[in-house]
Amino acid sequence: MLLSKCLRRSFVLGLSALIGLSSCLAVAGQGKDHHAFNRVPGAQMKGYDKVDYEEINLLLSKPYRLQGKWQVDETERVGGVYTYIHYDLPSNISTIQAFRNYQKLVKQQGMEVLFECDRTCSKDFSIHKIINIFDDGRDNYLNGSSNLFYLVARKGNLNVVIFINDLNNTSVFQYVIEEEQLDDSLISPIALSLVESGKIDLYGILFDTGKAEIKPDSAGELADLAQVLTDYPKLEIDIVGHTDNVGSKRDNRKLSAARAEAVMDYLIDEHSISEDRLNTIGRGQTKPVADNGTDKGRALNRRVEISALNAQVIVEAQQQDNAQIASSNQSSNNSSTSSKSEEKSGGIDMDDIGKAADTAGKIFKLF
Repeated sequence: MLLSKCLRRSFVLGLSALIGLSSCLAVAGQGKDHHAFNRVPGAQMKGYDKVDYEEINLLLSKPYRLQGKWQVDETERVGGVYTYIHYDLPSNISTIQAFRNYQKLVKQQGMEVLFECDRTCSKDFSIHKIINIFDDGRDNYLNGSSNLFYLVARKGNLNVVIFINDLNNTSVFQYVIEEEQLDDSLISPIALSLVESGKIDLYGILFDTGKAEIKPDSAGELADLAQVLTDYPKLEIDIVGHTDNVGSKRDNRKLSAARAEAVMDYLIDEHSISEDRLNTIGRGQTKPVADNGTDKGRALNRRVEISALNAQVIVEAQQQDNAQIASSNQSSNNSSTSSKSEEKSGGIDMDDIGKAADTAGKIFKLF
């Protein structure tokens, strides 16, 4: 059985990694069932992981092998609050029994099934063969191929991915993504690009040919960058200098490093950004984004790239802002409706009964 990346790292590092291994294995005891999906009765939680923001690829068609590589034709990238849970089920519960109950569960939740694959999945692939395509970035254990079932469902911003297979006992790997969308009107283009792509190329930071002194016309773009760093005080970045291919490779690398350091010094001196949040790299001509054979291409290759080392702090800050706005709106709504509620006679609101029924609908009943 394939070991998870967490376990593999511990064996490679040897005895000194046992502390890290123990923390890796201990997460199961810290977890709890997701609020939208109760566990199968008798199931034991073997792994748990939750973070405020992560992304995964929803696999929306059956994986297949082409020229020695595993591929999936239809995928969709989603991001938001991420919860991973690995359950082992009692020995008397078969994989198909668990799968049928999850099908029933998502139906009761009013979720739309985007894709599902029953036992025919087992004939073609093991889960670990498509981990890189699934790409959840969390190193969480995912394995197995015997009696494999797979399901993806969605309702609103709630996405659930279920892998079920036979690993001695029936195992369930459950991933839930509660999508969070950033409000583009409240976030700068630089910050938005750092969240979406992890980096941004800035062309408004200008230098004379062969020199590393920042030109005065660069002040506007540098102020925009400094504002992002001020708005998100936990954000850390790499400042990466790039050149075209005019000149020697050695000189270009030296020049690009000097320009990156000039940007760092400017942010520190002019905008009081802490030095420990900034790192500089000189790539020279080694990472072109366009053809160096044309003037336009060389101009695109001369750039300062900003790469976020922890872009999730932007998302977390936006989530906090959204929560504060929602709380403020809720308080306003409560105050505006309180007088109306006082005019109503006592009794039970049927809408509340409907909501309670929806919540009760997530309880498992095994066949």
